[in-house]
Amino acid sequence: MTAAPTVQESAPTRREWLGLAVLFVGLGLIVLDGTSIGVALPTIIGDLHLDLTDAQWVNSL
Repeated sequence: MTAAPTVQESAPTRREWLGLAVLFVGLGLIVLDGTSIGVALPTIIGDLHLDLTDAQWVNSL
């Protein structure tokens, strides 16, 4: 019988941490954008006299 090969895990490298940080910043910007549009949308609707379809279009951008 032969033993199955084992996989040795190594500590994350600096490049892997940098990649994770880039992904984290990108996701954070997406969440921030969605939050700011969500907060400003009632004012945008009132100022521009938008109907529901136009407001949905603004929110999807």
